[in-house]
Amino acid sequence: MRQEKSRAKKKEEQKKRNREKAEKKMRDYSREHLLFKFHFRDDKEVAQRIRQGRSDFITGTGWGFFDKFFSFLYALGFLALLDIKAKGYERMMLPLVKLLTTYSLKILLGISSMNQVPFLLFREIALLQMIGFTAQEIKEGICNRGKGKSVPMHKNTLADMLDRLSEEELSYVLNGAASLLVKKGFLGGETFILDATDLPTTEKCQGRGKKKTLKEKWDRRAKKTVEVEEIVYGFKVIVIQELRSKIIVAAQVVKIQEH
Repeated sequence: MRQEKSRAKKKEEQKKRNREKAEKKMRDYSREHLLFKFHFRDDKEVAQRIRQGRSDFITGTGWGFFDKFFSFLYALGFLALLDIKAKGYERMMLPLVKLLTTYSLKILLGISSMNQVPFLLFREIALLQMIGFTAQEIKEGICNRGKGKSVPMHKNTLADMLDRLSEEELSYVLNGAASLLVKKGFLGGETFILDATDLPTTEKCQGRGKKKTLKEKWDRRAKKTVEVEEIVYGFKVIVIQELRSKIIVAAQVVKIQEH
């Protein structure tokens, strides 16, 4: 009886080793030959690494809602609205609509830093293809200068895109989106509210404004909190939104000191 249990245990262990060996072989082959990578789920290993602090970062990988979301944007006519020629570009390697939708993915995926874009967004091959990137662009990049180095584009290309858009172009997109929502009947309320949000920048940012603010700081000598005058540079986005749905119906970007 004991011998049978021992043989059964050894058989199960051998099956486990064979399965692990096959999975490793598949991963190695995928890494060497295929553009698409296979991911294997191991909740116990993940939990153990998190408990031990052996993780560089933690991120979600679920984005199944994007398919229906972009179908909605297409049906609404929003993607056609983004097809504009920005004055800040002398030569465009990619259509502006593709740059804007890529940047939108960064926001929707909750990616806080541009440095995280290459390994949190650009690794999602199926998602990039969903918004219009070809397999060649994803594998080799959008131009020969960065071929094989930054695919499909350098993160700074995405970061510089918003800086190249003028206030008029941004207002056109925001207000145009609001008009589309009204035409499709998504706004039925009659009460609207006005809201403003500061967009701080550095002093060197072109076209920025500046304002003086009072900031509370702890004074070690006086051992109390004091108010210190501080200069803040940047812009301000003023929006009007419908109270019930919170949908923005109008927006304007101004200098930070304007009201």
